Amino acid sequence: MRMKTRYLSMIAASAAIILAASCASEQPEMPQADNVEIRLRADVGNMLLTRAAADIHNGHLDYVAGEGNDPDEVETIRVEILDAQVDQHGDANLLATPPVRIPYTFVSSSTAGDMAPVGTAPFFPRSGNKVNIYAYYPSTVTGTTTSFSVAVNQSDAAGYKASDLMYGVPSEPSANPVARPASGNVADVSLDFSHKLSKIIVNATGSSGISQIQEVRIVGGHRTVNITDAACTVGNTLSDALSSSGTYITAYSGGTTNTATCAAIIVPETALTGAFIELVTELGTATYSLNNKTFAGGMSYTYDITVTASMVGLTTAITDWDNESSDWVNDANGTASLVVPPDPIETVDIGLSVLWANMNVGAEHETDYGLYFMWGDVAGHPGVTTDGFSFDWSNYKWTTDGGSSFTKYTGSDLKPELEAADDAATANWGGDWRMPTKAEMEELADTYNTDANSGTHLWEWQEDYNGSGHNGYLITCKSNGNSLFLPAAGYRYNTSVGYQGSLGYYWSSALYSGYPLIAYYLYFNSGGANVFSYGDRCSGYAVRAVCDKSTTPDEGDGEEV
Repeated sequence: MRMKTRYLSMIAASAAIILAASCASEQPEMPQADNVEIRLRADVGNMLLTRAAADIHNGHLDYVAGEGNDPDEVETIRVEILDAQVDQHGDANLLATPPVRIPYTFVSSSTAGDMAPVGTAPFFPRSGNKVNIYAYYPSTVTGTTTSFSVAVNQSDAAGYKASDLMYGVPSEPSANPVARPASGNVADVSLDFSHKLSKIIVNATGSSGISQIQEVRIVGGHRTVNITDAACTVGNTLSDALSSSGTYITAYSGGTTNTATCAAIIVPETALTGAFIELVTELGTATYSLNNKTFAGGMSYTYDITVTASMVGLTTAITDWDNESSDWVNDANGTASLVVPPDPIETVDIGLSVLWANMNVGAEHETDYGLYFMWGDVAGHPGVTTDGFSFDWSNYKWTTDGGSSFTKYTGSDLKPELEAADDAATANWGGDWRMPTKAEMEELADTYNTDANSGTHLWEWQEDYNGSGHNGYLITCKSNGNSLFLPAAGYRYNTSVGYQGSLGYYWSSALYSGYPLIAYYLYFNSGGANVFSYGDRCSGYAVRAVCDKSTTPDEGDGEEV
């Protein structure tokens, strides 16, 4: 999709300027025909379209009198003009060697949108040939540019604008090649610019214990992309990867209130997964993660995020709503908005001794896999390999010798169950949430039954449950009709992800005391469910929380179904 970003029309030049241009010698001069000069003007009425209809920073090509040296107030474009008889193949032949391609620089020069040439002004050739006109923003880009990098600091207008790669050509009725007017010394031409990269808009709000959004960062994707031709076509060779621990894009900084609105330009990405937006608060950092998200050039994506104290420190405390097919696209301005809110965390009574949570820890919808945890570790990781984390003994907190011995939950330290500080459900959700015991896991597994005419519960294997793309079991209590969905989240081990969509692995809180290398977990596939004890503690399994029926989670954490 191409967005019209600005219309530039040519106005008459004074005789003095024409004379000065004809004598200029700083760069090659286009041969003249009847002194028809090419000058540019920006149509101020279309300024907001340069920002994909989101007025986060000032529009391009603006100007404030008396501040001509301020990069926030003066805009510069590069224009390249070619004799159409030589440039017969249009954009494909733009890489012809000089003097065929003649560059010019224009800057905004008035509040009315006038553009003034810097140095030599362009003229039509003496031969009377038509010309092809190509324009670039920012002005550092040329017809021979082979790669482009966005700025790491886009918290101010200068950094943002330096990242907003655009390419412009004349639009109808004066499309390339542009003919010299039959009379007069002015050609009336409009330039149609298109954004080549992707725009991210973040509207962040702190709530429930968060009073300051101090910084907004883009920590996923890349900073540099290759340019394949003189029309600034973006390729698929990406470099300069972004990360929270290395290079990232700062979209907002210095915040002291609980709200922040900002924008940043990123290079187009395909199937981006993992940490993407970091929100730095006074209590720590919350991270918004993506799942197989594609960002297209020329598109703007808006993220409305509410951060609470319970989300701080979770690597995927806030998940991507895009995977719920919630984008809508307005063809008029090319803006995609995210409209699906996260599901509330609720308790579900399926007729057993405890209440079960309606989703996995780290999920925001009942169908999400959530985070993957080592047994006894509260730091979760997403179900992808791109985060660089390895589920092995070298990263396990309770051993220093590769699992040969342990510093906690040793089998002889009288700790057969996880303490609250090491319980992934308690540490991440708080309140009365906890991981289920071995007995509670066995109670659930013992209800396994696929016969609708017998048993107390019905386990129904679901393919693409509710259109989520995830498989798993829908467990229904026949006495009260309440249901619970357990996605087949698979597992993470070493740097691999396995069996997502076909197998379920869910940790209990119970250690296998006779062999403290392992702990108990619920296992299921499409043919059955059971509780086993041979899961290495360093394995990455999902966690489904429970709470006692005699208690209820803290206010705001959930409600009973």
